[in-house]
Amino acid sequence: MASPLAIDARAMTDFLVGLLNTPSPTGFAEPGIAYVEQAFSGFPLRLRRTPKGALVAAWEGRSNAEPRALTAHVDTLGAMVREIKSNGRLKLTRIGGFAWKTMRAVVVIVVLLIAIALCWSGWTAWIDLPSFP
Repeated sequence: MASPLAIDARAMTDFLVGLLNTPSPTGFAEPGIAYVEQAFSGFPLRLRRTPKGALVAAWEGRSNAEPRALTAHVDTLGAMVREIKSNGRLKLTRIGGFAWKTMRAVVVIVVLLIAIALCWSGWTAWIDLPSFP
């Protein structure tokens, strides 16, 4: 029987707190992916990015006969601002499968997406510019 894997609880906690404090809203996971990639670079893993920006970390075992996989999201599931009400409060629409009651007393970071239209000769192009805090 293989010996259990030793886990440094302090290092794991520090990593998770750092990841949770990395703004990476749905659709803009790059900061979270970069954080994980940097953290994993010290381990004996083969790291690569997919064309869509996902991070793949391969950890070679004793045998490839029974490969295993672990997947995880690093983007922040949350809500999208649907409207700014006249009293300044935000009307939200949910992204992901969380319960609304879990949203009480949470820190909120609003990420603005500014769309700029470039128009000339009857042709219009929209450029979306992400803005992170």
